[in-house]
Amino acid sequence: MSKLSEEELNVLFNALSHEVRRKVVKVLSEKGKATYSELMNEVGISDSGTFAFHLRRMRYLVNKDRYGNYFLTDLGKIGYEILVNIGKPKEAVEERKEKEEYESIIEIISDRLYCFLSKDQLEKLRKENRKLLLKDILALVIDKNVTPDLFKDVVLEIDDTAVVHAPKHLLLAVESRCKDVLYVKEYENKPPQRDEVLSKTMLSISRFLKRVLGIEED
Repeated sequence: MSKLSEEELNVLFNALSHEVRRKVVKVLSEKGKATYSELMNEVGISDSGTFAFHLRRMRYLVNKDRYGNYFLTDLGKIGYEILVNIGKPKEAVEERKEKEEYESIIEIISDRLYCFLSKDQLEKLRKENRKLLLKDILALVIDKNVTPDLFKDVVLEIDDTAVVHAPKHLLLAVESRCKDVLYVKEYENKPPQRDEVLSKTMLSISRFLKRVLGIEED
């Protein structure tokens, strides 16, 4: 097994923490390639919106060729090795999180419609040897000046959040900390403004719910 970075390990374990995503890895390892509908049938998911959500969480483990067939990336193949040899990646993630929570004081930001995470805010928490847990947020925007090292040193988890907006250089680090996040979106140059973010987020959620519930758009 190849030696992985901390970011890759976090992405891998978070992707494998759900039974549906573990089934996808196993199916693709056995079949080599499969179409979207074939994967849905194999893992027992009938709702396309739900399945699309899980595939987004596996963006670094699963790729698609020009014919629409999905296959495992090198990281996905390592994930399969972990499933075979360990069998319980979720427990390993939870054990690591419990250790981090024990060693550091945790600050929680929760129950927000909008939250902007700045570089200064994260640097202050790092100096104080504190971790940050973000949860129950409608729209989270991360400052473009935040570095991957600063982000991973401070942010423990992003949980139950609809949309996270992050600059391109932070996407991998952000994905590694996400749990139950609907969308992670990349922005360029300036971060999106509060009113724009909230408006688009509400529209995206409305469309997502309509797809899940089978309601036609007006």
